Amino acid sequence: MKFRGNYSYSIDSKGRVMLPNEIRSVMTERSIDRFVVLPGFSVDYKYLFILPKDFSNTIESKLESLKFFDVKAQQIFTFFFGNSFEVQADGQGRIRIPSGLVAKFGFAKEVVITGEGDFLKLWIPEDYKQMMEKEFTGDMENITDILNSINEKYDI
Repeated sequence: MKFRGNYSYSIDSKGRVMLPNEIRSVMTERSIDRFVVLPGFSVDYKYLFILPKDFSNTIESKLESLKFFDVKAQQIFTFFFGNSFEVQADGQGRIRIPSGLVAKFGFAKEVVITGEGDFLKLWIPEDYKQMMEKEFTGDMENITDILNSINEKYDI
């Protein structure tokens, strides 16, 4: 099973987000209870990646093959390892978002959780709405361009 859909939820006073039942079903099927939370890559939109620990481990093993003396590799190490936090889902299906990330990204009470296949994203609702309106226009020209680009790059 893959993570799918988008859901509006809130962050409680302790920085916890309840994961939707559909997400928890995937977690149960895939035996996921630990995640790595780290900032998204976009300069235009504010979101966090929520990576299942096994998916994060795959990324980490690829990062380890980067050269230690490579300055760019060191920047990636700092971004990925220096800004990521491991969290565990509690018995009620909540995860705690580290307070530093909540403050840095300006998360208020409401959030949008999106299923992204093998991982999740946690969005500021306004950024999610803006991204959907900008990136996925009514005529779907943008999505066609994106798919063509991916096809060329990965020969899908």
